[in-house]
Amino acid sequence: LEAYMNHIGIKRIEYWKEIESIRYMDKLKILYLNSGLEFDKSKRPIQTITQLVKFRNLMAHGKSENISGSKEISTPTLDPGTEVVETEWEKFCNCKEAKRALNDVKEIVETLNSSVENPQSRQMLWSLGSGSYVTFLKT
Repeated sequence: LEAYMNHIGIKRIEYWKEIESIRYMDKLKILYLNSGLEFDKSKRPIQTITQLVKFRNLMAHGKSENISGSKEISTPTLDPGTEVVETEWEKFCNCKEAKRALNDVKEIVETLNSSVENPQSRQMLWSLGSGSYVTFLKT
């Protein structure tokens, strides 16, 4: 998402290079408002971005933590205790959250892309591109 924001930001906002290093959500807000879109951090899909940034920060700046809790399990596991208590990031790591995050990021990119004036750019959003190269062997 950030790569796409930088891609579209440089094309839409003349001062993008000056603000490119600002906080992630601030960049997203600028792009939304510049496109005439509503920016609401309390609702999906933007709410998901807040959660992803929080998750990223937990992973990038990990710290030891003490966790406690209890959970009733019906079948014993080979590794006792592994399913009893989870950290916040472990609760976030599952297929349901991953699919939701992927869909929400895709929705944001498509929403921003739909406001691009150039129809060809809109059509090529998920394209892998095309082209060819010709090389010659000098003898």
